[in-house]
Amino acid sequence: MTLSARAATLALFALATGVPLSASAHGDAGAAPACIPADKCCRVCSSSKACGNACITASKTCHKGRGCACNEAELCETAPPGPQSAR
Repeated sequence: MTLSARAATLALFALATGVPLSASAHGDAGAAPACIPADKCCRVCSSSKACGNACITASKTCHKGRGCACNEAELCETAPPGPQSAR
């Protein structure tokens, strides 16, 4: 995939999911998102890997562009719920 094709794929992902692209230390506007909220993923791949809109065996090569499936490692960490305050 060429750099311009990769940038276009990332831009489409950002538009489709609402996840902004993060800029690197060098100001690279085509950088991958810092993390992806789980509710933006159609599937979360844990022992497999994301490929388009599905999960495939980790040893296989993906021949699809970025879809709505996410690798578990890409998800934003969510803070555990805080203690309930009595009112």
